[in-house]
Amino acid sequence: MIKKPKIEFKTWIRWYVLANQTEASLYRTTRETKFKFIERLHNQAGRKHERDLDSDGPGKSFSSASPSTIHHSLDRSFHHHEFAAKQFAKTVAQRLDHAASEGLYTELVLVCEPQFLGLLRAEISDRVRKLISHEVNREYSNGSDQEMHSLILKAMEEMPRESRA
Repeated sequence: MIKKPKIEFKTWIRWYVLANQTEASLYRTTRETKFKFIERLHNQAGRKHERDLDSDGPGKSFSSASPSTIHHSLDRSFHHHEFAAKQFAKTVAQRLDHAASEGLYTELVLVCEPQFLGLLRAEISDRVRKLISHEVNREYSNGSDQEMHSLILKAMEEMPRESRA
């Protein structure tokens, strides 16, 4: 009697991250389960107005090139919303890295608004980057879970092969 080798199939778990600068929703699918909600991360600072995030006015500079002192207002190149979005991208990336280290998913699909996708890419670890199968450069935040899943799958199918991740 010939023994047949036992074939083990690796469990396939795909996570989806639907994110923008104010929140990130995590979903998962497996061979056995459909699009299932896992958790939602919130960025409270992302919802606030710039004036609510900054307690100071722009700084002051003095120029004494002339006989009288001239006061200048410094340029506001720092925007608190950008900082809050970067911090939130870091939070999301850390959550994804922790989950990857525990083997909670084997494949990852990022579905993010364009600006946030860039911030998230900059924060993602190499471990997570290797698991990304698709990046969808759109925001889906309205609709039922199944409607969003259908839209995402359609967008993934329409993507050219070379731009999938």
